[in-house]
Amino acid sequence: MPPTDIAGYTGAAALVLVGLAGTVFPALPGLPLMLGGFVLAAWIDNFQHLGPLTLVILAVLTCIGLLIDGFAGLLGAKATGASRHALWGAFAGSLVGLFFGLPGVLLGPLLGAAFGEFSARRDIYQAGKVGLGTFIGFIVGTIAKIGCAFAMLAAVTLAWFL
Repeated sequence: MPPTDIAGYTGAAALVLVGLAGTVFPALPGLPLMLGGFVLAAWIDNFQHLGPLTLVILAVLTCIGLLIDGFAGLLGAKATGASRHALWGAFAGSLVGLFFGLPGVLLGPLLGAAFGEFSARRDIYQAGKVGLGTFIGFIVGTIAKIGCAFAMLAAVTLAWFL
């Protein structure tokens, strides 16, 4: 195997591994990184093992995971009767939370939604309920992302070895 192929496969594996970490650590775009790693491996292999059908399946899984992850927190907030202020608060909390590492990423949407809800309705109980609903939605989104990541790994494994 030529050294360029070894370097390419190493890069592809690194993208997949960082992508796997990104399914748990929200600051990293996990599924797109995994997709990029798989596309790189397919390209190095001249698409012999990972052909167009497999790559389309991987792209669809990436999109599904991103959509579920993006909307799960909002749906969790909405399910608890969140106001529009709470939804914007969850969004703002997500952005601000990125600057505070993992605790910020986990707590930012929850605190933002709770703050937004409290500013809209002045009801601390409702604000806490909305914050908790947002957090539960975040957890559901993360679980869905992890599921999509493992489905991508399974699809690649099947395509590569069958």
